Amino acid sequence: MFQNGGWPECEYSEIDEADAETCRQNREALVSLLRSTGDPVVELYGVWGGDYEEPPRAFEVIPVEAILKDGFMFKEGGFYQVQMGT
Repeated sequence: MFQNGGWPECEYSEIDEADAETCRQNREALVSLLRSTGDPVVELYGVWGGDYEEPPRAFEVIPVEAILKDGFMFKEGGFYQVQMGT
């Protein structure tokens, strides 16, 4: 979550095994969904209800495989261009 002008580092190691497994499954499901679009690039926006008019707090271009890495988390208020690759 965006705080004091930046994103604090998350202590991912503090997440218990059950939560880590759920996170892994969620990342895999998201990647599967994104790949199923057939599009070369998919844009994702991380916004809360009512924040639609605010400019993005972060802009990143990432390969879809980055989402599968342990500890990956989207930034709140971020705009992502996810590249599907070949």
